[in-house]
Amino acid sequence: MIIEDGSKKENATNYEEAVYTANDGQVYHIVGKSGSGNYSGNMTGFFMRKYLNENMPQSEVIENYSEQHWIEFRYAEALLNGAEAAVEMGQHLDDALLWINDIRSRANIKQLSLSDLTVDKVRHERRIELAFENHTYWDLRRWRIADKEIETKQYTGLCPYFDINKQKYIFEEVAANKYYYTFDVKMYYERIPDGEIAKNEKLKQNPYYN
Repeated sequence: MIIEDGSKKENATNYEEAVYTANDGQVYHIVGKSGSGNYSGNMTGFFMRKYLNENMPQSEVIENYSEQHWIEFRYAEALLNGAEAAVEMGQHLDDALLWINDIRSRANIKQLSLSDLTVDKVRHERRIELAFENHTYWDLRRWRIADKEIETKQYTGLCPYFDINKQKYIFEEVAANKYYYTFDVKMYYERIPDGEIAKNEKLKQNPYYN
């Protein structure tokens, strides 16, 4: 999309080659550097490459294979796990404060005090520190709040367009897609196969699967 003379907005039909030629012949890229609306990519208008080496030579990236290292577990997550457990139990809060502030110190963020250590605050710290690392969905399940957080949820994204007047890209919040998501309470559990229950008379089916 572009804005011209402060009013006109156009939709690009081909996001792979979305450009706009002004009256003076100047060619503008309509969408941001990473693109948006690409059926084979994401719909947020940007791509997240957290902890990935963007300078790796293309020759090292082969179809369905890469030499890029993938971080599965970080020390910060271990500290957050410990802080969460401490706050949930109401014990070892001095240790929990130390662990949280260690993470904040690395990012040069203001230190917390003991009065700040609530369950909601520690969860918030976790969502910030581990953002874009594929933890959120599983944390919501573990905290048993996914059925509330994802109830009729429509996710949004940022789509960039070029404002010719201001000569800069602007990000507009839009629906990432047309779908609304939900999370059924039964999804907290897995269905136990009937064959396994038949082998053990003491084994009972998980809730919501009877």
